[in-house]
Amino acid sequence: MARTKKTPVKLVNAPEQFEKDEEFGLTKMQNAFVWYYTEGACGQTEAARRASYEFPAVAANKMLNGKSHPNVTKAIRVRQDELAEKYAITPQKTG
Repeated sequence: MARTKKTPVKLVNAPEQFEKDEEFGLTKMQNAFVWYYTEGACGQTEAARRASYEFPAVAANKMLNGKSHPNVTKAIRVRQDELAEKYAITPQKTG
């Protein structure tokens, strides 16, 4: 008897379409990767897969190594900092 495959639960709603990021000089696919990696609740390979890269594991490694695509790692760091600030527990938020 074969196992039935579970349908993955969507934790967040991804944008319908990604645009180029002029601030960091990212392509649409790179911008999609950054979004999925920081907000899509998935790992680096899955983020690259969702961003439509043909070889997601290789693409994710290249984008995150800091040398091949430094603007991608910079955009990820900025986005993670923004999310940390947004969701951080501070005395102002608890008071």
